[in-house]
Amino acid sequence: MLVKVLYCFMETVSNSLKRDASVKNVRNIVEDSIARSFAEALGVETVQGPSAEALTDLITKEVVTQAGSKRPVQPKPTNSMIRLVCRMLKKFAGKMCCCSKKQRRHSSVQTSSYHTQAKRNIDREPSITQSVQSVLSVKMNLIIEPIVEDVEKVEYNQLQKQFSRETQTAAEDIAQSFTEYISSKDTESVQSSPKSQQQEGVRAKICNFFARMFAKASICRIFSQVKTKYHSEANVSDDDAVNSLMVDVEPVLQTGGDPLGLIHRLQNMTRDDMLKMTSELSDLLYSHFTGDPVPETLKDVPPGAAGPEIEPSASIYADIRHRVICFLSLMSWWLENQVSRYSDKVLALMENERSAQAEEDAQREATAAAEALQDEAERREVSRTCLRFVVTSLIRKVRKAVKGDRSFFTDLESTIQRMVDETWAQLKGTEVNIIPITVENLDRVVFRDLRKKWDCSWRVLVSMERGDPELLQCVAASCKSHLMKPRSSTCC
Repeated sequence: MLVKVLYCFMETVSNSLKRDASVKNVRNIVEDSIARSFAEALGVETVQGPSAEALTDLITKEVVTQAGSKRPVQPKPTNSMIRLVCRMLKKFAGKMCCCSKKQRRHSSVQTSSYHTQAKRNIDREPSITQSVQSVLSVKMNLIIEPIVEDVEKVEYNQLQKQFSRETQTAAEDIAQSFTEYISSKDTESVQSSPKSQQQEGVRAKICNFFARMFAKASICRIFSQVKTKYHSEANVSDDDAVNSLMVDVEPVLQTGGDPLGLIHRLQNMTRDDMLKMTSELSDLLYSHFTGDPVPETLKDVPPGAAGPEIEPSASIYADIRHRVICFLSLMSWWLENQVSRYSDKVLALMENERSAQAEEDAQREATAAAEALQDEAERREVSRTCLRFVVTSLIRKVRKAVKGDRSFFTDLESTIQRMVDETWAQLKGTEVNIIPITVENLDRVVFRDLRKKWDCSWRVLVSMERGDPELLQCVAASCKSHLMKPRSSTCC
């Protein structure tokens, strides 16, 4: 809005002073007009101060430069004017009335849906690309919705689909660079530099993405505004108008492999550069609106020209060119003052989300490790209990085979414990898992193997009483043989 006000003001003054556009005459009119306009708008008696004087000087200089010239106003002086106007408005903020803003058709619904979808993606999808895409979508929506609030519904929907595809493509590229940055974040070179080369690379790609979306949304807005204003002269199909326009706009915005190419190009434009880009975009928009190429005669019509002597096509082209000039000035201001702020927020969100995810993963791994250790301890306890049952049953079978009783053992409990400890030690580190299902009939199998080795039950009994290491080894080997795959017929 400020850009349009400034341009209208400068054009009015410039047109009224074409014959005598001296600095003195221009300054007198500009100074009086600024003071009267701001005083009336703000409800104060007078508007004075350094900001008003500086604004007067800038506008005077630009009006004198523009008077009698077809060249557009350079963006950088306009940026300074906007800052001064904002400073003046802030000074009188208390006196400014709060007016109700027009309800945006898309913003509230779309912003809500973007935030909801972003949260779903982050909660449901572990992919870094999906997370980046969600963050980019939310921030992009905040940027472009004020620009496209007046765009027709059909064109708006086409633009959203186009932006959705571009956001996905950009997210994949940014996610890859971000992953590389995170991977190298722990190196000494990165730790010594808060803003590493990798981080700046990611930030540059985010900035470039926002710059492209801002530019395309603004160009689509110009197209929609012109189509609405001159609907009787339009010769364009609504079915694919925006998609076709965006395809042709792409080469104009193409900047090679430099991630910040578009930003550098628009921020460092000379008057000739701006004139060239103004002509390219104006021709492109006019061709898409009328369906015809731009006649050379239309390019000589000065900006803002109007009247019965001006043919409709020339008036349309002049209007388009005027809007393109405003867009380029606004674009320059936005790149200088806004794009870094949005990009820093996105990068901070990505880093915070990555840190939270890493912390969550570490906590999950620690919990899983603790549960695994607990499960292993419980498994060992069950296996040891089952082994004790096998040994106890084995001793009972040996006593029964020799028709003896407990008196055959000096200390039955010590014998059982000794056999369990020794067998358990020999089974440690193996894949043998003694559980209730596998111990069934294991005592009978082990006893059979022992009898094959010692020929008779009496010798087995004596070896048990003495704590014969060979017998204990044979018990362990028999358990391994019958519980591990492949099984063998004997172990001893």
